[in-house]
Amino acid sequence: MRKILNKYIVSLVCFAAANLFAQTSNPGYLGKTRVVNFGVEGFLSFMDGMPMRYHQFSGLSYESSRNSWLSFRGSAKWGGFDFDADDLQPVGMGYYHPQSQQRNNIVGGTLAVSMVELEASALLYQTQAGSLAPFGTYYSLGLYYAFLNQDDKTVWNSRAITADKVEDGHTVLSLGLNYGGRRILFDKISLNYTIGIAYPISSSISKLSGNQLLSSKDAIHRFTYDFLKSSRTIKGSIEVGYFF
Repeated sequence: MRKILNKYIVSLVCFAAANLFAQTSNPGYLGKTRVVNFGVEGFLSFMDGMPMRYHQFSGLSYESSRNSWLSFRGSAKWGGFDFDADDLQPVGMGYYHPQSQQRNNIVGGTLAVSMVELEASALLYQTQAGSLAPFGTYYSLGLYYAFLNQDDKTVWNSRAITADKVEDGHTVLSLGLNYGGRRILFDKISLNYTIGIAYPISSSISKLSGNQLLSSKDAIHRFTYDFLKSSRTIKGSIEVGYFF
């Protein structure tokens, strides 16, 4: 496994350089070295205080093989999450209000979060098992950069006041590891599947801790980051692809 991970790391670092050189051995599938895909990605969330949930995104991806065992992939996915007060109250989302010197908590309303995520991955095909990029089974290591925005209709504290609305989004960078495979359905049409994990490693708000949450905006941003950290520990995707 360590050798596999080392190959991925080297592949990602050398991505730009690899595109500068012509490949001497890049047979592809029947001479086809590129594939475009459309499909869905599903994952489970396991946040403390919230029931396990299934979520689903749609996505487009493009893959290009560099030689018989290595491909690079880029993708865009989009989707969203919806929460109400019954979801948010058990997880203890709240903030400290400096003026009133008390903690404000959600008592009603809804929160909708939309997400668009971009991916850049290296795919290492198992040539010893008969794979030939971009066909067959593979491992992939990728970076995922997500843009999150909120439709904030939350109501806070016992006086049922509406807090300042969250009007700006934030970003999250995640690292993902997957196992997958591509099979031919007919002619140039393929079916691609993956199963794996994705874990946030950085965020524009990841340094916010409990004693730094001074507004509903801080609390909601922190919640969405923690929600992603508890999600996609198990994720899978299925796509239909076209070789060219």
